Amino acid sequence: MPGEKTSTLLIVIVLAFAVSYLAFFVIIPNMSRGQKPVLGPGQPVGTEHIQWIVDNIGTTQLRTSSITGKPPEIEMVVTPGDQFFTVTVRNGAARVRAGLADDPDIRMTGSRDVIAEILESSDLAGTAKRLSGEGRIQLDVLKDMEDIEDMGYKALYMSLTS
Repeated sequence: MPGEKTSTLLIVIVLAFAVSYLAFFVIIPNMSRGQKPVLGPGQPVGTEHIQWIVDNIGTTQLRTSSITGKPPEIEMVVTPGDQFFTVTVRNGAARVRAGLADDPDIRMTGSRDVIAEILESSDLAGTAKRLSGEGRIQLDVLKDMEDIEDMGYKALYMSLTS
């Protein structure tokens, strides 16, 4: 009957939408990206450690500013010794390089022990929230808040602190 076919088709469409929603907004964002690098005792933090962290905390969801046309740029500082890393996000892909950022939007500072603790954790978001709450991760906003929000930093911040 025509009514039954329409109902069946509608059910199939709703189920397909539900599965797609779960896959793209629940399952995939919570999956680890890439193999977690090991940070051995006394080993300096490298770009591979920072890359794994930024890929797994959601920085890839940041977007180019519609106000300035500039891609998101984060400066990460690892203490002691002030190791600097620059994270640039373009088209959903974060790229990490050693060195100072040219024009960072935000600066995140934490110790080598903080990086090691995050890498050893099975709950990255929970560990980052705890460390931030304890003041062991410092976040400095260096740009205008309107631009920061436009690039998606607010959503990232809320996901790590809420």
